Amino acid sequence: MNQFLARQPIFDRNMNVYGYELLYRSDGEHNSAGALTDPDRATSELMVTGFHNIGVEKLTGGKRAFVNFTENLLREKVATLFSNRYLVVEILETVRESPKIIEACQQLKHDGYLLALDDFVYAEENRRLLGLADIVKVDWLLPDVEENARRARNGNARLLAEKVETEEAFERARALGFSLFQGYFFSKPTILAQKKVDPMAAHYLQLVRLVNQEEVDFISLSKLIRRDVVLSYRLLRLVNSVYFGMQYQVSDIQNALAILGLAEIRKWICMLAMMGICAGKTDELVRVSMIRGRVMELYGCKYLGMKDAGHLFMTGLFSLIDVLLDLPMADALSQTSIADEVSAVLLGAPGPAVDMLRLLEAHERAAWSEAEKQAVVLGLSEEVFSKLYVDAVVWSSSFSM
Repeated sequence: MNQFLARQPIFDRNMNVYGYELLYRSDGEHNSAGALTDPDRATSELMVTGFHNIGVEKLTGGKRAFVNFTENLLREKVATLFSNRYLVVEILETVRESPKIIEACQQLKHDGYLLALDDFVYAEENRRLLGLADIVKVDWLLPDVEENARRARNGNARLLAEKVETEEAFERARALGFSLFQGYFFSKPTILAQKKVDPMAAHYLQLVRLVNQEEVDFISLSKLIRRDVVLSYRLLRLVNSVYFGMQYQVSDIQNALAILGLAEIRKWICMLAMMGICAGKTDELVRVSMIRGRVMELYGCKYLGMKDAGHLFMTGLFSLIDVLLDLPMADALSQTSIADEVSAVLLGAPGPAVDMLRLLEAHERAAWSEAEKQAVVLGLSEEVFSKLYVDAVVWSSSFSM
């Protein structure tokens, strides 16, 4: 079955990830907007795919999973088949109060599940549902958002602003009392005049430049890594992980670099450096970058016949460097010395790598029609792409920020 499965982050006031909304589209009947006309089936397939086949803790990194529920699924108590440790039952705006719905929601609350109301607009006939909700999602783009927020605040629920697309909107929503936020405001750079890279980021950028030289000076590289306790720890933990299958403990930085080899050194040192550059930003930027990099690497190896798709990994990994540094992409790339073929793609040079980046961006936004068009351009089925994406998400979840 062809299918798209995506996740969108939900942040708290401190820009830590609180959970992910899991979004799903399969190749059944679709409306003109590209969504399944049978939401019961969409949720059922998502639950089976995400919770059973993959494992929701891998799909969300152990965070909460917001999943849409219809009236039918609530009445049939489908949620109780899945762990209340992860699941947030997101009640669609089409659900109307009835004795059976209220009874089902009360039982879910009793069983320890969190309830969220989707696209909340106050209506007297849904007053009891509001009283049961733990989280109320308000569309930030609606003109009466403040009134909706005031009405929602009459209950005891946390307010979640969805479709927050700018930093200004995030700050305003926070000032209005929202404590959870969903949208792509976090993935856009805040371009400032004469922006200077802070000293810590400059240190990591020096590391990126050093490792991307044509002839890498391993002595200088190991000295630079040793100066950073956190980076040294992360590198040694990586080399000693199950991923590399070492049968003895590696405790020396230079030995660790020798074990990795040049191609892997470039990949892993850049990834660890990105974690350092991320200071002051949400860790989700690095997670998204890693997932993009991994998808592109897997695509290159499995479908383009490449033995080494390291440059594709680097392309995905650095695709948000402008956001991390709050600089235009060209200026951000000038700080890194990464390969010209990587820079060219990130600056828009046409080809499969750019097409894959566009597919990833559309998929992250759950812009299914756009994602489908990009998949066709690449000659990929939705099923193949979703497998690449899910594999990359699971892979990224094994790394702690």
